[in-house]
Amino acid sequence: MTHASPARPGVRRTATVAHSTTAYRADIDGLRAVAVLAVVVHHLQPELVPGGFIGVDVFFVISGFLITKILAQEMAQGRFSFASFYARRARRILPALFAVVLATLAVGWLVLLPSDYEDTLRAAAAAVLSGSNLLFWQERSNYFGALEERHSPLLHTWSLGVEEQFYLVFPLLLLAWLRLSGRWRMGLLAGAAAASLALAGVLVSRYPNEVFYLLPFRAWELLAGAALAVGAVPTVASPRARTALRLGGVAAIACSAMTYSDATVFPGFSALLPVLGAAAVIHAGSGGSALQSPVLLASRPMVYIGLVSYSLYLWHWPVIVLAHYLELPVARAGHGVALLALCFVLASLSYQFIERPLRAPRPGQGRRLLGSAAALAGLVIGTLPAGIASHGFPGRFDPQVVRLDQARDVSRPFLHCFERPLEASCRLGAKVPPDTLLWGDSHALLWAPAMEAALARAGRSALLVSTAACPPMVDMRNRINPRCPQVNTAVQQLLEQQPAMRTVVMAGFWSTYFRAEGPIERGSPAQEVEGAEAARRSLQATVRWLQQQDLQVALIGPVPAYSRNVPAALALEHHTGRSLLDRSRQAQDERHQLYRAAVEPLRTRGVPVLEPMAWMCPGPQCRLEAGGVPLYEDANHLSPAGAQFLLPQMAAAMDRVLEQTPPPDEAAPAN
Repeated sequence: MTHASPARPGVRRTATVAHSTTAYRADIDGLRAVAVLAVVVHHLQPELVPGGFIGVDVFFVISGFLITKILAQEMAQGRFSFASFYARRARRILPALFAVVLATLAVGWLVLLPSDYEDTLRAAAAAVLSGSNLLFWQERSNYFGALEERHSPLLHTWSLGVEEQFYLVFPLLLLAWLRLSGRWRMGLLAGAAAASLALAGVLVSRYPNEVFYLLPFRAWELLAGAALAVGAVPTVASPRARTALRLGGVAAIACSAMTYSDATVFPGFSALLPVLGAAAVIHAGSGGSALQSPVLLASRPMVYIGLVSYSLYLWHWPVIVLAHYLELPVARAGHGVALLALCFVLASLSYQFIERPLRAPRPGQGRRLLGSAAALAGLVIGTLPAGIASHGFPGRFDPQVVRLDQARDVSRPFLHCFERPLEASCRLGAKVPPDTLLWGDSHALLWAPAMEAALARAGRSALLVSTAACPPMVDMRNRINPRCPQVNTAVQQLLEQQPAMRTVVMAGFWSTYFRAEGPIERGSPAQEVEGAEAARRSLQATVRWLQQQDLQVALIGPVPAYSRNVPAALALEHHTGRSLLDRSRQAQDERHQLYRAAVEPLRTRGVPVLEPMAWMCPGPQCRLEAGGVPLYEDANHLSPAGAQFLLPQMAAAMDRVLEQTPPPDEAAPAN
């Protein structure tokens, strides 16, 4: 979940880097162009390049190759200096980055709600300190307060953090590595890369955020480029073989960009395809002269895009986020062409007037640049405490806008029960042995207060099993949460071992699973089904299995779900006077039609299906707030106020379900 883009490119041309003797290669600038276009188009129109996020991996390989090549040459010639290296990095990275950060903060002051501006201030401080990846990793660890990608204009700077942390220690390690005997060198390099890849591949399913954002799990991609730079891979001499290698590399990058999607378990072993593809293209060009570069990659348009790719990468995400944030017409029309053109204009200006002049500064200009960078970093970091203390400078908006925005930050009842081990599951209701199970994903947690009330009145209790992105279904695989099948198998075992259990209530964010390209898979590789059909079969198989265990089954249907954060949209609607949310019941019916088609046969078999949608959309329009208070905390989770609003209807519905299954001591004896 959304993956965020590539790292910034490494050193550009030898002509502008006086210390390097590395020959300029137009094909590498062309490869940069492929990577950055994949990312930008993916963010503008994800359906066109669903796996465009692999551009980050391509950039990591390019960066590892070029910078290692320069460092190794300088070290071999006795010209390397830590001070010189880090000064070059600062000149290469900081000017354009600081320009984008300042522009984002300036525009954000005018348009971003207090919650989002406070988060953007944090991201700005992290960006200038090369720690964005650490910040976003921490923010994503909070499921309900998780980072909202489309509200975070500096999210893309995470990749700069990974790279700069790598280069903080890499020159020292490279110096030590070069002093080793030849037989140890390549083995150590290969071992380090293999260990990083193995850790990423093994842990990505269980710790996706850590593997995505943290350097130890990304280092192998940079080391892949470094290995090419130090000659770890034999040169390919044959022109035909180089051509085949290059074409194969381009095909690997294209295949991953077009076939991967947000449902792909990534990075880890799946990142091998684009990384090896990028390495193949780079290595193919290492066996011949620049004149043998492929026509397409070395063409003038591709080379130019490659030259401005760092600025293009930096500018594109803030432009997209801020345009979509306000639902500007340019964000909806022309399939992103206007936004793409704006990004190119900003990138070209940034390259021409910021990157190029400061990359090779005149004598004395370097110290002034570093001094200015330090002052700017101090300004951004110094502003952060005031922004945090005031919660995003709310005085910029009227009080009602602030109140609506603050509804995103709520204290959720029973949050301590979320994702608990099965043996430590929370109990709801009376202090008696549980005979009911409330089972589902994060949406099951929404209904815990109503279950608590209904169970307490009935003198009964329930176990609560609520796991992130894990629907209550058996016999399936889940690309969003690969450990979900293990969780649900454990639930089956618990039900088999607890004969006192009488009722199972199932809840989920159903529209996520019941869609054509949804994350659910079922069956053997030879007979696999996926998406909505797999979800339908799994749900029906689950209900059938529960009924075979003599358990009463009830389904809690969906609440209306929206395309953007509801409190934020309400606040912006109040501020701008423009409608940003489609409140129609028809839109919700269309969104959930695959789920409804799947549960209709269950309803005819007597399975109670509770309908929160009908409670929230009694007419053609759905309710989003009550008494000026939003009923949601994000795009699809009810806030505590929303749960309280529906408490009477849900508690009454649960009373009816529980009446059908009296507790064990009241049940009729078995014959």
